[in-house]
Amino acid sequence: MKDGDTKDAFMSSAPKYIRDYVDKRNSLNDQYTKQQSTGKISEKQAPNFVSVAEVRKMIKRMMDDYKKTDNIKTLMWLTNYEILLKHPFRNDLAGMIVIGKREYNKLKKEGKLLQKNYLTIDGSGMFFVLRDYKTFDKYGEKMILLRSQSKQR
Repeated sequence: MKDGDTKDAFMSSAPKYIRDYVDKRNSLNDQYTKQQSTGKISEKQAPNFVSVAEVRKMIKRMMDDYKKTDNIKTLMWLTNYEILLKHPFRNDLAGMIVIGKREYNKLKKEGKLLQKNYLTIDGSGMFFVLRDYKTFDKYGEKMILLRSQSKQR
């Protein structure tokens, strides 16, 4: 007997209200999957989102505030939002390890890189190395080169 046959036999022996629930759940899951497949925000979801323009306006306010106060926490928030605006990671910045390029190269050569995310910095620039994300087993290590602020503007 195949696994699907076992599942079908099990479900056919379930009370009607459970079968009805499973059918309704499956129908709603199919509907949700279809809605999400477009990648577009629905009219119902729209009020829960801010526009990119609003995010840029907030980043500018943070930059102005940082210039006035030199507050390191403001700088950290500012940096996070600027990164996320250009590179929409999930939660891959949390727990990121900041290391120099020489140290990164040494760890990589020795096979000692942890299953963590890295921001690697050297005199010529920076890059992210993502090793701790949901689909790492499928896609492996990702490297994302960052251009310097002066070159972007």
